[in-house]
Amino acid sequence: MSITPQQLLESALTRHRGVLSCDIVFGDDAGASVGHDDREAPFVPDDGDGEEPGFLISITDEDPERLCAVVRVAEDSDVLGVGIDLASTEDWTQDERGERFAELLFTEHEKALISAADGSVPLLRAKVFSAKEAAFKSTATVLRRWYESHDEELYFEARDFELVSWSESRGAGRRDRAAISCAKLGISRIEISFTEYADMAFCVAIAC
Repeated sequence: MSITPQQLLESALTRHRGVLSCDIVFGDDAGASVGHDDREAPFVPDDGDGEEPGFLISITDEDPERLCAVVRVAEDSDVLGVGIDLASTEDWTQDERGERFAELLFTEHEKALISAADGSVPLLRAKVFSAKEAAFKSTATVLRRWYESHDEELYFEARDFELVSWSESRGAGRRDRAAISCAKLGISRIEISFTEYADMAFCVAIAC
């Protein structure tokens, strides 16, 4: 049985220390008061021109559903970042378009995971894609802090992450540019959790 996005977020965070609160806001206005830097990374603005410390933010961009996760953590929390993503199965049907997307975006390991799993291929593909996107988003807060004190540019994108296993404890691997960047950012592990929401794959990624 699928659980709600809020329940999934709460469950994913129970294994980690220093989590003070977490919430997912639904609807067209979700994330309306959130600021974005020049790389489109979200943050909670303070009363001035800065950022409110202690908040981790992630927003989905799936139309018509929009969700915003807001997690408040203590200074000594082992949670470095949170990413959420929704992926529609409509993009991953077993037609020419879906096959082209799968060939372009999935690694050989991810294709093997999908082939070996039971269930709908479009849903499995949507889960893999949402995992890669959520893993990428989970680096946003750490990356913002990196640029506050470093001049070096870090280049990586969602396709540089790889779903290692359907098991939460294995999570998402970092390949090539993402592996190099995450090592510099101090991210040693990204845990992945799934549920289904509104006929879409919903994923939570926790960077620690």
